[in-house]
Amino acid sequence: MHPLHSQRLVSLLFLIVLGVMSRTALAQNPAGDGLTAPGSWADFASYLADGGDLGWWEASGVTTNVWKTLPAGINYRDRGRTSLDDSGPLVVRTFTYVDDQGNLLSSGSETVVWDAKSKTVIWSVSDFDGDQPWSDSGRLVGYDDSKMVISSREEAAGDSYELRTTIERTGENTRRRTVSRAGVHASESPR
Repeated sequence: MHPLHSQRLVSLLFLIVLGVMSRTALAQNPAGDGLTAPGSWADFASYLADGGDLGWWEASGVTTNVWKTLPAGINYRDRGRTSLDDSGPLVVRTFTYVDDQGNLLSSGSETVVWDAKSKTVIWSVSDFDGDQPWSDSGRLVGYDDSKMVISSREEAAGDSYELRTTIERTGENTRRRTVSRAGVHASESPR
């Protein structure tokens, strides 16, 4: 074989190997930001349990304009519970948000399961903000020791839009849930 052909063949093989490695890395890290995806439901359940993410959680803040069914500028208090369900590989989160006077702002539930076909964790949320229903479904982008990221699509008030939720472990007993929508500033909680 001519030396020039050998050099081209080696270069081509190098590019192919690099391409395969890049695809593998992208599959393991779809967000491209150091996050990993669980290899199984057991991995994800362990991540939640070992990281202290299960149990009762309380928060407070001021609503922003991220959501179509919840007005911005309302002071709120949130109480929610995240638990592994005894019936099988399932995480359930229930939540209620009230304003300063104790009036219900939002109440709903979130179901998290393992999708065996895509080998990923998927989310489904249903809720009412006042008298307006909304729903949200999505997939786990990935996690690391300090945070978990979910990409989802919300349907509310006759509209559909993409959300990105980041749940940060800010301390042993504290978490920060930040939700952003394209073109709208991020909001810390509610939901």
